[in-house]
Amino acid sequence: MTPPKTYSAKLFLDQKPDFACAEVVFNLPLKDIFTYEIPPHFIGIVKKGMRVFVPFGTRRLTGYVIGISNHNEKNIKLKKIEEVPDSEPVISKELLSLTRWIADYYHSSWGEAIKAALPAGLDDTSIDKLYLTEHGIKATIENKQSTLSTYILQTLRLKKSLTSKQLARCLKKKYSPSALAKLKRDGLVGTGNKIKRSPLRYEYEKIVHLAKNLPKKQEIQKLLKHSPKQRETYEYICRGQITISVLKNKIPGSLQSIKSLLEKKLIETFTRKNEKGSISLDVQTEWTAEIPPLLNKEQDICYKELKKTIENSIFQPFLLHGITGSGKTEIYLRCIQLVLNLNKSAVMVVPEISLTPQTVERFRKRFGNQVAVLHSGLTQKERFIEWKKIRDEKVSIAVGARSSIFAPFKHLGII
Repeated sequence: MTPPKTYSAKLFLDQKPDFACAEVVFNLPLKDIFTYEIPPHFIGIVKKGMRVFVPFGTRRLTGYVIGISNHNEKNIKLKKIEEVPDSEPVISKELLSLTRWIADYYHSSWGEAIKAALPAGLDDTSIDKLYLTEHGIKATIENKQSTLSTYILQTLRLKKSLTSKQLARCLKKKYSPSALAKLKRDGLVGTGNKIKRSPLRYEYEKIVHLAKNLPKKQEIQKLLKHSPKQRETYEYICRGQITISVLKNKIPGSLQSIKSLLEKKLIETFTRKNEKGSISLDVQTEWTAEIPPLLNKEQDICYKELKKTIENSIFQPFLLHGITGSGKTEIYLRCIQLVLNLNKSAVMVVPEISLTPQTVERFRKRFGNQVAVLHSGLTQKERFIEWKKIRDEKVSIAVGARSSIFAPFKHLGII
């Protein structure tokens, strides 16, 4: 006779995670630092330099984590982090330090400085949508409202939900902010919150993990006594949080078990955003590095002076003076090559976007595909791709306008 299958008792222990909270700043003209509780399933995942999606007043906003703590200094009830978009920090320690200095020097908020350092379009946004309440739907049938109010009600009935701006565009001269405000006060029009997801980099997956407040071991065994598949699924989840898609592959037919375990309050789920595996431009050009020309006498003297400073890793600003065509760019190229030989990276800042294409072409002729481009003339998708190449250390040089100084290089050697 086959002995019954045994299960390790340790799998049923309710190990409560330690308390943790995050200090968060926002892309708002507020210099305050806000504290949020990190839910148990995000403890150890949320790190300094990551973005988090949190409730803020009546809205939900993307914030930037600038610190982690394991105690609530103010001893007040904290709101909880809802989502963590990043699998790793998008803001390095160096960039956090730089943006803090920028915020202090230019009298902006820290969150505004961080936002300026990240590519546009990354963050999820919260949008207020207008919709008809039950009373509002009845009012469209009764037709007892003023003319301007009726226009608003009929438009919302047709469109289902709109932002205030969309409603104004639809109605044009017939739009009345005061009529809308009255409809809200009278309870005919409601406001709902909708999340606009970033299209650039995320795919969503549902994670399953043990419930925070599990019943006693004997109660769990009783709940699972006559359900071998649920017991097998629960045992697997006891090993740690796992995506439902992976769990379905590990234990075929476990989807119904997950639903049952949720009803029994033995497990919980949350949604996590992951970076998409790879994004590539529609057109990729392969560049072959050219052989650099010989330096003339003046260039050689200048280069040797710069070389000493670079090789000794000394910070020092230099001004190269010369007329157009005198060979200054060749000095930049030589210095950048020297920096690359030292396993460091470089940023080439150009004064105008209009100059960027010719500069990029010259740099790619010299350095091949080691060059990324950062300027506002690119689409959001293109800028994100270039930014990600830099962050993932797939390139060593960034060429662009002023915002390129925020390129997320880990070992910057020259600007």
